Amino acid sequence: MKPNLFLIGAQKCGTTSISNLLNLNDQIFFIGGDVYEPEYFYTENNGGKKYKNIDEYLSIFPQADKNLKYIGEKSVIYLQSRCALNNIKSF
Repeated sequence: MKPNLFLIGAQKCGTTSISNLLNLNDQIFFIGGDVYEPEYFYTENNGGKKYKNIDEYLSIFPQADKNLKYIGEKSVIYLQSRCALNNIKSF
């Protein structure tokens, strides 16, 4: 599945708490654990290199649960980026 919800904030401003609360809803899923902040859409300064391509990035999201209305990710670096928001919009 493709992410359709992006939580963009600053460090230490509560994005983890917000994503944890949103995860309590059975129609929302935020990735976490080893893929805590994928930073895929941050592409300046050699950023966004955790995943080689879009298929690898999309593989971190659940594929089977069709009951999910929102698939989310959070990366605080997006707020500091000059291109991340445009990259997300194009996506």
